[in-house]
Amino acid sequence: MNHVRVKFIRYELAEKLGRPAAYCDDYIKGLNVLDVGCRGGLLSESLARLGAKVTGIDPSPHNIEIAEWHSKQDCATYDINYIHTSVDQIADEEKKFDVVCSLEVFVFPPFVFICCYLYVVLCRFLNMLKMCVALFLLVSSVSNLMEVYFCQL
Repeated sequence: MNHVRVKFIRYELAEKLGRPAAYCDDYIKGLNVLDVGCRGGLLSESLARLGAKVTGIDPSPHNIEIAEWHSKQDCATYDINYIHTSVDQIADEEKKFDVVCSLEVFVFPPFVFICCYLYVVLCRFLNMLKMCVALFLLVSSVSNLMEVYFCQL
């Protein structure tokens, strides 16, 4: 499943930057990427292998511990910056990123308060973006349906 997500991110970044999708690996190189809710670091590691400068955040110290340990096993993922923090804390630090990814972090009951809460979350994420390259959200609902949001900014 991670392969599909990374392929989607690569393709959408190529589209956003107006470049041929066939060469989209190069467009990730050097981009500052924030992986919100990184868990064990699967997405963070995949993007780091493509040359992104990745910061993974998670509110669980256990997840950060696992992600750090795993990333140190591969020289291509060794430089990932994992931080035990929340979205609010990192947003308050006013750090800026080229790309923000938040995949399967938020679970919403169907139709109930999605708009209000998602709006608040989106505003936080958008404030963390530099010149608005890309924001990727994958949201689960209790009905087990997935919705993918790619914000064309």
